[in-house]
Amino acid sequence: MNTKKSLIALIIIDLLFFSTYFIYLMFPIYLGYYPIGIAQILLLIICLVFFGIYGKCVFKRAESKKDKLVQYVPIILLIVGYLISMCIIAISIFWWVAFMP
Repeated sequence: MNTKKSLIALIIIDLLFFSTYFIYLMFPIYLGYYPIGIAQILLLIICLVFFGIYGKCVFKRAESKKDKLVQYVPIILLIVGYLISMCIIAISIFWWVAFMP
């Protein structure tokens, strides 16, 4: 999985994460706490899987080639983006569990 495909996957995961809140706030019928929590848990698992696949591919590439440090800047930024996304989703899952009646 190259950097462009991984960036697209991260953007889709983030859009799905924000769309769960949008649907929850805009839907006229109260759905309860469980659908949003289950969706967030699934998104966190999907994000972890994609991060693992991307990390495995990056380390294979790093072992096979000796590139300049400048070429690793997009990779580092994408890894930081994945980590920030996973932290935000994990915090929202914690809030879901902590404040669930």
